[in-house]
Amino acid sequence: MAQPWDCIEAYEPQLRCGHMYTSSDPFDETYISKPGSHDDGMHTGLFLGGIGTPVCSRDLKGFFSRWHLQTGFHVYQIIREAFVGVRWSQGDRAGYFRLCEEGPYAFKGERVVYSLFPVIREHYRCDDIPFELAVEFFSPLVPGDHEAS
Repeated sequence: MAQPWDCIEAYEPQLRCGHMYTSSDPFDETYISKPGSHDDGMHTGLFLGGIGTPVCSRDLKGFFSRWHLQTGFHVYQIIREAFVGVRWSQGDRAGYFRLCEEGPYAFKGERVVYSLFPVIREHYRCDDIPFELAVEFFSPLVPGDHEAS
């Protein structure tokens, strides 16, 4: 059975309407958000979590960076100890990497992120690993549609 990420056509809506980020894209580290806003720049990801629950988000570099763990408090802070890791083995080969761009265990291959609310798809490819990895994050928050949420 074909999976939604088996071909590039699965990403077509993100390419047409959303945003595509590759690991070679430069970041503007000088971005400063408007005081009191929840705008943390154009490279932040969507929030992951349910309505009325604590939520966090991963940015386009793969780090967890925005936190709403208590009602009314918005924190923008990269916590490098919070990460998504992948451990794999095939025969006598094995490996481990984190789905981020920096650090000692960071993924070193080609990484493309396709984002179109409420879905972010990440695609990882490297000659050193015997597979391609597709990861999909979905935010259950649908503005104005509490039934779908």
